[in-house]
Amino acid sequence: MNTADKINYELRPAKYVERRLILISLERIIGYFKSTIGANYSYIGFGALAFTDFKLFHRELGIKKMTSIEGGDYSSERLELNKPYSCISIKRGSANEILPQLDFNNQTIVWLDYDEHLQHYFFDDIHTCISKMNIGSILLVTCNTALQKGTKRDRQPLTDGEFKEEYKELVPIDVGEHCCTASKSATTIWKMFYNYCKDELNARNRVNHNDLNLLPLYNFVYKDGAEMVTFGCVIVKKGTHFEDLNLPNNNFYGANQYRIEFPNLTYREAMRLNQILDNPELEKKLFIDTGILTQVDLDNYKKFYKYMPNYFDVRL
Repeated sequence: MNTADKINYELRPAKYVERRLILISLERIIGYFKSTIGANYSYIGFGALAFTDFKLFHRELGIKKMTSIEGGDYSSERLELNKPYSCISIKRGSANEILPQLDFNNQTIVWLDYDEHLQHYFFDDIHTCISKMNIGSILLVTCNTALQKGTKRDRQPLTDGEFKEEYKELVPIDVGEHCCTASKSATTIWKMFYNYCKDELNARNRVNHNDLNLLPLYNFVYKDGAEMVTFGCVIVKKGTHFEDLNLPNNNFYGANQYRIEFPNLTYREAMRLNQILDNPELEKKLFIDTGILTQVDLDNYKKFYKYMPNYFDVRL
């Protein structure tokens, strides 16, 4: 299904915030590996019609070698019309077909940005990436957090037994009870991705006598409709620590889950709130006491307001 026919992927505020947080970290990580090993990066993703990540990473990170894997029904002519830069190469086919054909000789950023529920073939794609990526390369995987059964109108979480029967060796050893419920499924899926990547990299080390390690970068959960989880990691040489990457001093990055949640304010409300931020008395009087925001909403706004998008209706 071509979900871009139903969703404008450039107008999702939570996804926009996630991209900005990822971009900030990638700037630091790329700088570190360029200075230490002379890294040269390429990007592989799913552009669809918007090519949003491609635009961002080309403009902000200066990446000039980019590959968009296109497995949908869009014609090649339409995809070529919508691609924003000549440096983007469009490859028709599924990720499972295309990834083994691609060049991973230098450093690569791969974003497997699925819009589906968890599928077994995700792990085949992850295997291809982890088996070929070099030091400094970054893998991101995004998918829907639902681990459910039943029809669209009557969906229920998988039971623990059904989950283990379905995913067998992919089930994390430390998974707890009721791991497929709405409050736990994002954590379960993230652990599955992380453990699988570690196991694949360890197997590669044993076979090729490599000295590679994997550092977790992202554990984002966000919701612009369906809830989604994003796993991210970077391939490093053993002995490289998370602190070496010179990431911003905040809680957004690493293995701990970070939920991207913020209130839906009007433009005027947001502008007024910005004017009084960190003035507890006015925040309470104008926003808490009036019922516009709860304290949780206010705290979330303060975390993310610098990364949130502004939309305008412009007549050309």
